[in-house]
Amino acid sequence: MNALVSRVRRRPEARILLIALVVMVVLNLLLPDATVSIQQVLVRASTAGLIAMGLTVVIIQGQFDLSVGTTYALGAIFTIFAGTSNPGLALLAAAAIGLVLGVINGFVVGVMGINSLIATIATGSIGLGLAYLITDEAPVQGNNVAGAIAFLKPVWWVITPPVIIFLIALIVLQLFMLRTRTGRDFYALGGNQDAARAAGIPVRWRVFQGFIISGLCAAIGGWLTAIKLDAANPNQSIGVALLAVAAVVIGGTALTGGTGSPLGTAMAALLLAWIGSTFDAEGMSAMVRDITYGSILLLVVAADQLADVVRAIRRQVGRRIRLMSSRRGAATG
Repeated sequence: MNALVSRVRRRPEARILLIALVVMVVLNLLLPDATVSIQQVLVRASTAGLIAMGLTVVIIQGQFDLSVGTTYALGAIFTIFAGTSNPGLALLAAAAIGLVLGVINGFVVGVMGINSLIATIATGSIGLGLAYLITDEAPVQGNNVAGAIAFLKPVWWVITPPVIIFLIALIVLQLFMLRTRTGRDFYALGGNQDAARAAGIPVRWRVFQGFIISGLCAAIGGWLTAIKLDAANPNQSIGVALLAVAAVVIGGTALTGGTGSPLGTAMAALLLAWIGSTFDAEGMSAMVRDITYGSILLLVVAADQLADVVRAIRRQVGRRIRLMSSRRGAATG
């Protein structure tokens, strides 16, 4: 039992599997007749999962990017402006927006040294204002409804183009974080930035790189949404950002940095998509879905806090036992 608990603590993927099992059992008891389409779940998870995986990279560094919702919205808007009838050109337009915002965030945080929470709130607010300005605070419509329908057709079994893009991003980011020196440097930054700097890691450049990855993932997520719906809505930015943060935390990435993985985040995004699809199948309101998301997030954070307290108590008790043993040994001697 102790070995299982230790494995769950070490591997965020093991933890999200445990959470998914508990949630599935509970929902199966509450909603035994609900039927969910696997294809719908995968498509639903593709956008939020892509954004969340990019955010994971930044949070592992010990930073935060609250501008991902704005970047997502602008990526979708510029996809529509570039024309959904040409997905390749639209992708370049969205990626360019993500790159620009990532560079801005990376410069402000990595080079200027401004707190990432404050910096990305500011850049996100500016970007959202720009999104409202260029769309006149209203959704914008594309010109390729037939293309949007075709984009959601399976290539094989339940695998659609959005899911393929999601899986490619997952593989690339997971290998990048675990198999490259840059990825390992990201973990080192989150563990102890001063120690990383002393070890010769280019801290500013690594932070800069992390925000570029986050910006690109968020903007490409916006491109995915715009191509799927042949429309873009700047009002969706806040909801998407909150869902991405929930996937990151539930997926096992510590907000203090140093631990986590894109795989754990992707699994959490799939779990949240499955919950949302289940509620949709039962005709439940978005309010119930959001309450459920928030409750799971709160329980996960509370469980982490409780585990930290228990570990601290065990360490304290262990130190006292060792101290008492040494005193007895000294008295006996």
